[in-house]
Amino acid sequence: MESDQQVLAAKFSAPSKIILSGEHSVVYGHPAIAFAVGQSCEDHEEGKEIDKNIAYRTQSSIIVYHKTDTERPFLKWKSTIFETIYNEYSDLSSLEKRKDLEKLGAQIFLEAVKKGCDNNQDIINEIVSKYTFDVTFGFGVPIGAGLGSSGSFNCAATGSIYMIFKTLCQKELPSEITVTREDLEKVKDLTHFGEKLVHGNPSGIDSYIISEGGIVKFTKTDGEIHCENDFDIPADLNFDIVFTGVNRSTKTSLVNMLNLKNAFPGILIVA
Repeated sequence: MESDQQVLAAKFSAPSKIILSGEHSVVYGHPAIAFAVGQSCEDHEEGKEIDKNIAYRTQSSIIVYHKTDTERPFLKWKSTIFETIYNEYSDLSSLEKRKDLEKLGAQIFLEAVKKGCDNNQDIINEIVSKYTFDVTFGFGVPIGAGLGSSGSFNCAATGSIYMIFKTLCQKELPSEITVTREDLEKVKDLTHFGEKLVHGNPSGIDSYIISEGGIVKFTKTDGEIHCENDFDIPADLNFDIVFTGVNRSTKTSLVNMLNLKNAFPGILIVA
């Protein structure tokens, strides 16, 4: 306990992902194979903390305090995804883009709050009037590298926010927070909600593999998602993940592919 006024604490961690095949064709109903990259920011090697830039994982932690605790701020963001982006990419430092990012973050935050409280605005108002929140994000996924940085952030952030508000809705606070299968499904939906805000019309493969972990053969046809998870993978199978340092936008890549497909329908077949 950091304070006698501390009420509740939650910490969520979400992996990044790799799509082995079908990154473009999955949008058009063809199967894709993806797996989660789950090395944790908290892993240690020979007593030294692993560099967060190669951890490929996002962490979100929230500590809830009573507002009567005068030593705590009303709302303190120790570190946010926005600050991380500004520090690494100067082309996203303009005020106009900052407003866009803040609006995006607010939409994701509010959606998680509403889902956690079953859209009961009275309960939400009561919680906000009673408690203050200390939020920290640890971001270890390279941005624009095809590793699912936005999905990893959306999952970790919405997961912690959703679970905190769901728990605060209970008449008696539990000694520890338990995540059920239903909770995971809601976090998966929230992750996809955030992905749609970022990418427009994603297939859902990032949201699925980041929320579920493991490996998946993912197909989406006529709006229906089909997933296969039963794979016989050799224990000694290894992959080397190399980031070139050249950033790209998944949304832009998908739009460019769609434009090419429409321009040359008889020549370009995405499969």
